[in-house]
Amino acid sequence: ERNDNAFDQTISLDVNGRPYIDSNLDLKHFANDVIAFRGSAVYKFDKVKWMEQTLVLSGEYREDQQLNLRWQYMNVKNVENGTATAINASADRARLRLYLDDPAFYSRALFDRMQGKNLPVTDIVHVVPLKYFASGTSAADGTEWRQAFAGSVSLSGRYFNGRLQSLIGARRDFGRNFYYVASRKEGRFNEDIAPPRKGSALPGEYVENMALHLANTSLTGGLTFALNKHFNVYGIYSESFRFQDARTFDRETIGPIDGVTKEIGIKGDLPNSRASVNFGLFEIQRQNVVLSWNNILSFSDSQTEDLMNPNNILPGDPAYKYREPGTASASRNYTGNERSKGADLTLLLRPLTGLQVRLTLAYADVKGSPNLTSFRAYYDAAVARTTTALAPGGNTALAESPALLADAKNLLDSLYVVGTSVGSRASAWSGSWIVDYAFPKELWAPLTGVRVGVDGVYRDNYIFGRNNGETLSGGASHLVDAYIMREQKLWGKLVRVRLGVKNLTDLANDGIRKTSFTTMANGTNVYRYSYVMPAQYDLTLSMKF
Repeated sequence: ERNDNAFDQTISLDVNGRPYIDSNLDLKHFANDVIAFRGSAVYKFDKVKWMEQTLVLSGEYREDQQLNLRWQYMNVKNVENGTATAINASADRARLRLYLDDPAFYSRALFDRMQGKNLPVTDIVHVVPLKYFASGTSAADGTEWRQAFAGSVSLSGRYFNGRLQSLIGARRDFGRNFYYVASRKEGRFNEDIAPPRKGSALPGEYVENMALHLANTSLTGGLTFALNKHFNVYGIYSESFRFQDARTFDRETIGPIDGVTKEIGIKGDLPNSRASVNFGLFEIQRQNVVLSWNNILSFSDSQTEDLMNPNNILPGDPAYKYREPGTASASRNYTGNERSKGADLTLLLRPLTGLQVRLTLAYADVKGSPNLTSFRAYYDAAVARTTTALAPGGNTALAESPALLADAKNLLDSLYVVGTSVGSRASAWSGSWIVDYAFPKELWAPLTGVRVGVDGVYRDNYIFGRNNGETLSGGASHLVDAYIMREQKLWGKLVRVRLGVKNLTDLANDGIRKTSFTTMANGTNVYRYSYVMPAQYDLTLSMKF
């Protein structure tokens, strides 16, 4: 049970010059009831001296009933007074206003006064929670019943006293999903009923989502060979998938994500155990990847619908095309295929007692093929109708705004980069490191149990987009953190005190870094910048009981 109420971050002024912030008022109840069974059978065959095989058969079943219910606070006084016959979900929605010059500002008493149960009742206002969800289809949006089956078989082998090991396996997954369709209402204010479980629902209240009536078979295989008692070489082939009920920004269904991973490598320890290494070469291919321009470009939801519809087709018209509803990411999704080739190296060094150094470095060449066919078609149609509208004798009211067309072109130029993926996931180089030292007990008693450490995370530049023949990139960062902590027993309990600082510095930037770009009216591309993350300090005291 929760509420997502949050006061605006923007401070406004009323007509009297008083500063204020506003908030919605609502409640939410989300629940999951899960029933799961799993069983397995294992048989080991070791009758041959140089070989043994272990066969594993397993199956699992899962039901997941998700029950969602929301209340929004509404002013019901108009209905109670007889001046209205029904609640207006928009006009009657309750809002809280908090004045920053209130003498009790930021006091517990002030916020307690703003809880729904404590709101005053007047001749024109009576605020009560109703089972409404104005931004969705019902107060029970998201209620669904999911069912999943899976069966797998694997065979693992050991040969020549474990010098060579193998694994092959197959898995079959089935999935079904039924979503709840709210149709029943109750009470004076025509509220949605609390959603019933599927087993007690009326016919037609749970409808199967055929986009998630899916099955998939995935295969796995691997070999490991011991070069000596310290180092192994390995090879892996694996298939992966993820069922998804995702749609593009213009409501086209996206199929399941399919992936194939291939990897070879070597790993092991040096004889003195002072160092270990893991080095791998990999290739990953994925299809039906869900991508989003959210947090990459500021092409808004309203702009999307403006682009999709001529100006003479308005909401409510049967020909009007709506964007995908939901969060900003859902309404800005498109698809693509990706292939990533690269290598990663991890070194763990223990040169001195108490000192540990870990270094991870990775290189990835990510090639992407975005599918923006439908968005480009909307853009081309908008350009065509604007050209016609602005021609002699045309209807200028049907022309799209230059800003809309420029932003749409910027989106296409930024995201439609065939062969190279856009965004931080396509950074060629990335890595992380940590240096951690624990003081030995014999050095000095006050330092017993003290550890100090410094760590960092690095990401190389990546492509923001390509516009007017120019490739624009940036975004590199190398944030460094540090910490000091001490553990000791007090009153027989283990106590830890930790002082840490995140974002101590950014070794790749000096105060600001590139985050995106924009195209000016004259066609010039200009980078956008943001400040680097500020340092954040935290002091933690914990006791283990």
